[in-house]
Amino acid sequence: MNLNGKLSDILDNLIFCVESSLISQGEKGEIIAKLILINAIDNCVNLSRDNKNQFSQFSKITSVGHFIQSLYGKCLENCGNDQNNWTCKSLDKTCCIKMVNKQIGKKAKFLLDGLINFNHFTKPDSYMNHVNLISALKRSAAISCKLHQKAIDFVIPVTMDRNNFDSISIVMVQVKLENKPTEPTATTALHGISPKMFKNLSANVPYLMLFMQLGGEDAYVNDIKSHKGTKRQELDKQAIIYSQGISEKIFPNLKGKIDEKLQAFSLADRKLFKADSGNEKSKIYNVLRYSLRKNK
Repeated sequence: MNLNGKLSDILDNLIFCVESSLISQGEKGEIIAKLILINAIDNCVNLSRDNKNQFSQFSKITSVGHFIQSLYGKCLENCGNDQNNWTCKSLDKTCCIKMVNKQIGKKAKFLLDGLINFNHFTKPDSYMNHVNLISALKRSAAISCKLHQKAIDFVIPVTMDRNNFDSISIVMVQVKLENKPTEPTATTALHGISPKMFKNLSANVPYLMLFMQLGGEDAYVNDIKSHKGTKRQELDKQAIIYSQGISEKIFPNLKGKIDEKLQAFSLADRKLFKADSGNEKSKIYNVLRYSLRKNK
């Protein structure tokens, strides 16, 4: 069964769980984001395997640049990559590689070359300033933040050198699920975020935020850092990609009407009298804990 086939089955179970009051309304946004992110890195790694990239094949590691291209798509076949120093010459303003380059300039290549390695999410008992990013990297884990963690929901650790863990960065993810969203400014989205929030985060390294607003009728990706009035200082090394909605238009890997099922899940509500099908569908965290990767 392909990845989208597995994801479709999982979503059927998730909708059942919501209708049966086994998942709270507040959890839906994070669950959707986790599935989208896991699906993106699985497709990215499987593509590397198809290309016989031995490093990716055996280590299950991919670059930040390839990951966000898997997540948001490429503007052109010859879009920025590790062979051309991540330079994209297209006119597409929504190209994720072009956004990062525009926002942090010469620091972009350093960030996009950084390596991530996760196939599940782990939830720590403490806030991010006490969570060991290097340990998560070694365990192939992304971090689902503790409840009430300020400004972010997930953290994906990044190593800037494939030979050691001397330089560590992060991809932060903020998730919203609002029916009538208002697009934030970069200053608002990144408010309160500083390197002091993260244990093991190296000084002066660039890092990335993915702001995933999963609600709203209009589906698009935007460079909110280009807005007038955006202040500099710490923002000089912070890149941010804003997306709104759940659609194959934004996340190209959501094929086979997976985006429609995710939308249905986002709108699902509990039913007062829900028939029990007799299936074990309540173990939601076991469903989300592991990767959708094909066993080879």
